[in-house]
Amino acid sequence: MQVCPRCLGSVNRGETTCPTCGTPIIAQPGAGAKVSARASACPYCQASLEPGLRRCTSCGELLDGTSDTPPALRTTPEAGLRSVDEESTAIGMVPPELADDATPRDGVAPVQVEVDAPVALSDSDVSFAHSAELATPEAVAVPAENVLSARITLVRGSKSGTELRISKTPRTLGRSQGDVIVSDDALLAPSHATFALEESRLVVRDLGAHNGVYVQVGTAPAQLALGDFFAVGDRFFCYAGAEPPTSAPRTPEPLLGSPRGAGALHCITEILADGRAGRICRRTGPVVAIGRAGCDVTFPNDAALAPRQAELTLRADGATIRDLGGAATFVRLRANASQALAPGQLVMVGGQVLQVA
Repeated sequence: MQVCPRCLGSVNRGETTCPTCGTPIIAQPGAGAKVSARASACPYCQASLEPGLRRCTSCGELLDGTSDTPPALRTTPEAGLRSVDEESTAIGMVPPELADDATPRDGVAPVQVEVDAPVALSDSDVSFAHSAELATPEAVAVPAENVLSARITLVRGSKSGTELRISKTPRTLGRSQGDVIVSDDALLAPSHATFALEESRLVVRDLGAHNGVYVQVGTAPAQLALGDFFAVGDRFFCYAGAEPPTSAPRTPEPLLGSPRGAGALHCITEILADGRAGRICRRTGPVVAIGRAGCDVTFPNDAALAPRQAELTLRADGATIRDLGGAATFVRLRANASQALAPGQLVMVGGQVLQVA
């Protein structure tokens, strides 16, 4: 019976390869405990040896009985294969179950190694370098100023041609404060009006200026209530509402006078540049026309007006006004009120007229 020099398995005499690992087996006459010139096997690993060798070609031990390998590291056929813990102990390492034991073993003190405790990570703690590349267009937030913007241009006034762009930040026009300053317009307040984007719409807001903000009447009629101001071209008016009926004075004879229609009289007063009242028109309706010719209120010398520029439709609870062409018709905003603007619409601020692009 021989021993395989590689796996230490049993090999029957006469076999040329190990039946366990397939290692070639060199035939030998026998093995003794002592080494001599005729020795054919290593006394430590039982590997086959050629005659005349001083050191085993398999385990490296000297064959003269003076091994230079520490006893703890020698492997003999009787000892067999050692466990990981046994090998660790032999070279001075401490088995895991004895890691906290500071007692030296075989003269070698165990080495204490500090390891940081593992940190648990949640999904929110993990980021991916390519997540931006994988994001869908719907998941990408776009700044509001890049989504919507508006532009208005001064079309009449000392700064005609000036363009004002509105995005996320409101823009203010005034005589001495704001983004557009028109210092030579005495009709402007220091800070007169603001233009801003609100819910994707361009909005103009009156800042309480004495002369207010006038917005052009669009295709639909605009509402007028008691005390509202409006402009037809360069003519300014105030709708004074319906006057309550009065009883005729008691006289011996009826008074001479023009016929009066049925219903309440509505009063429309022209406002002059010095604040005084100009023409006063009282009508029962149903319509009051303003223009250059053949109207209830006529300005024959105002070439900017169309012959029939605007019409007021009178009702018991107020009136509506619509533009019929020619010069623009405007309605003044209430103090500190705002209104959404449409493309092409005109806004009159002091002596300046602006148009939405």
